[in-house]
Amino acid sequence: MSQPKIAVDLILKKLTESTEQVKTRAQKASEVL
Repeated sequence: MSQPKIAVDLILKKLTESTEQVKTRAQKASEVL
C-alpha cells in the first residue's frame, strides 16, 4: 500500500512545482504587458 502513497506524493509535488511556475510566468507576463 506504500506505492500509491508515493505516487500521490510525487503528483502533489509536481502540482506545487507547476503552480509555482505558473505564478512566476503570470508575474513576468504582467510585467511585460
